[in-house]
Amino acid sequence: MLTRSAGWKVNFPAISAEWQTEGCNHLPLKLTRVEVNLPVRLDIVGGWSDTPPWSLERTGCVLNMAVKLEEQLPLGAEISVHNFGSGISMSDDAGHTCNIKDPRAISPPFQVDDPFRLVKAALIVTGFGGPNSGSLSRELRIRTWANVARGSGLGVSSILAAAVVRGLLQLQGVDESPKIVANLVLVLEQIMGTGGGWQDQIGSVYPGIKLTTSSPGPQITLKVDPIEVSSELKLALQDRMVVIFTGQVLISSSMLLLLNNLLTTNSTVNIACRRSLRCPQNYQDSCYNGICILEFLLQWISHVCLV
Repeated sequence: MLTRSAGWKVNFPAISAEWQTEGCNHLPLKLTRVEVNLPVRLDIVGGWSDTPPWSLERTGCVLNMAVKLEEQLPLGAEISVHNFGSGISMSDDAGHTCNIKDPRAISPPFQVDDPFRLVKAALIVTGFGGPNSGSLSRELRIRTWANVARGSGLGVSSILAAAVVRGLLQLQGVDESPKIVANLVLVLEQIMGTGGGWQDQIGSVYPGIKLTTSSPGPQITLKVDPIEVSSELKLALQDRMVVIFTGQVLISSSMLLLLNNLLTTNSTVNIACRRSLRCPQNYQDSCYNGICILEFLLQWISHVCLV
């Protein structure tokens, strides 16, 4: 059964007053340590229709789902506050480190090879960094990790950003609901200059399988419909689904540039993209009619080949 949910609007690319959080010097911190762990997302159909400029000019529609790998949530962030020291310290699982004495100095554009531009952008959208953030009287430490290959096409960068954003919101004790986190990550992507869309973070912070549609315009309107599937289907997916990394690294910003060039110069590609958007919508209709395409596919796969 597919449950309908209320739509919500995202202000793009600026942050509206409704979503803004104040600088951490002006809002008492509720916690001194948080840890956020998130799943990756699998794109079933409709990917790239969530990215600008397509999503600003045309309807976007993506069917995806949140999954663990080896029963683990592979992406995460730990954020802690320490009384001794000041500024912001960052580290990741690749051994990179960065120390910033004055958070007000954090400002885009960031260098393309900066391993912490994602974290810096997260600090800006949550009020911990940027010219209006104020100075820190205590030290803020941020550590991130990804137990999955970067560039594997599982939405790693955007989901890591969602983990950091959610952790920083938790420190402040403010709203950290999926729609708030997804909205801020959408803004964060534009600050970073990667031009990313909304499907990665939504695929992770909203549990299970979901169908998300966006309406074009200066304010993107998103509607997330969670899809409830049978327990038999969940078990079948867990037993039969294998995620294999081929070693071919996917750089989303490069792919997005290529796609946008093809959309403006190749009519065949444009028509194919428009047709592909019907797939998730057809899936939605089939679920309302009591037919689950994923269940049908699993029945078909069981007669062909099981891994």
